[in-house]
Amino acid sequence: MPFLDSCYKIITDTKTWEGSALDCESAGAHLVKFTSQEEVDYLHNTFLLPLGSGSVWIGLNLKNDSFYWTDNTKLNYSNWNDGEPNNYGGSNEDCVEMYVSNGRWNDLPCNYEKAYACERGMLIAHNYIKEIILISYCNLSV
Repeated sequence: MPFLDSCYKIITDTKTWEGSALDCESAGAHLVKFTSQEEVDYLHNTFLLPLGSGSVWIGLNLKNDSFYWTDNTKLNYSNWNDGEPNNYGGSNEDCVEMYVSNGRWNDLPCNYEKAYACERGMLIAHNYIKEIILISYCNLSV
């Protein structure tokens, strides 16, 4: 389903953060990257709340003591849960999940297996064919 110029898909099969990122890439997508609260709210309300509980991997991980998205852009908008990120117990919490319950983020070890959220940008050449492109392009086959 589209929001602005992106399409999203939640995959409920569980994988590690790296496995999730590779799976999204194989479909021409990437783990979701957020740039605004409106985008977080859209994904949370449209896709996550219907899941009921749990969390999903998002495309944010720790590199050289800073958080970066999978496209290597540095984190400039965040939606951390209270007290996060905390690298709880020094356990190498280098990857980030998004809670189904509230849409907030938590850092956690990358080897945990979670559902995940893929995002793919839309390339629209002509507005008059936008609806046709949305129907086919937003059908992510991950």
